[in-house]
Amino acid sequence: MPRFQSTNEQFGDWTIYPVGKGAWATTKNASGSAFGVVCTGDCTTFFNLQTTCVESHEYPALINSSAGSFTVQLKCKIWEKRYLLTMPLNDTLIDSLSIGGELGVALPLESGKFNVGRFSMTGGLRAATRALDIAKIRGSAGDNKALKDYSL
Repeated sequence: MPRFQSTNEQFGDWTIYPVGKGAWATTKNASGSAFGVVCTGDCTTFFNLQTTCVESHEYPALINSSAGSFTVQLKCKIWEKRYLLTMPLNDTLIDSLSIGGELGVALPLESGKFNVGRFSMTGGLRAATRALDIAKIRGSAGDNKALKDYSL
């Protein structure tokens, strides 16, 4: 019996997608925006707020959850025609996944408005842990190229 499945798994509002040498754990909101964690040895978080960005540029954002509020610099990655805003998985995001509830991200737009996305954290910690376990089992420790090399 294998220690991981090659099919998608569900944890609360989160879905695991095993890909290549790692796995993605994602949740979507009712508008179709996504928040998730991609693990290929290390884990990186991403937001897809259905906005465009310039590859490798950094964008300021405000993140709010039951674990607290903080500002971040999100880095744009474009692949598979998807615009993703990425950042390392940090302690506050791990606390947000653990506590549950909702996580919100506000991204300023050139128009002076904000694009705001809200995401469920229900099942997030279990999903992120499972994605990391799958990445370790598939032997990708130290290979942090998922956003460049793999797609959903």
